Order: sequence, then structure tokens, then C-alpha cells
Amino acid sequence: MQTSPALGIRMNYIFLSVWLMLAGLAVFGLLRVVGMLAGSDDGTPHKAEEE
Repeated sequence: MQTSPALGIRMNYIFLSVWLMLAGLAVFGLLRVVGMLAGSDDGTPHKAEEE
């Protein structure tokens, strides 16, 4: 098996973690789109109130 030269772990775990992060990003993106289509969110970032 191929291993990462810097970390010394199998590349299968690296590839799996990249796919999991991509899937998580897609899920949260879809949730945001669904929120905008449902009218509960306008899609703009929420600004924190300053003191």
C-alpha cells in the first residue's frame, strides 16, 4: 500500500477523509439552499452584534 511520506499513514485514509469532508461540505451547502428556498434564510452571512 502507498503511504504518505510526511505522515506515514496509508493513503486510503487520506482519500477517505477528503471524500468525507467533501460530502460534509455538500450536505451543509444543500441545507443552506433548502433554507433559502423555504424562505427561512436569505443566504447572507449572519453578522455578530458589536458591543
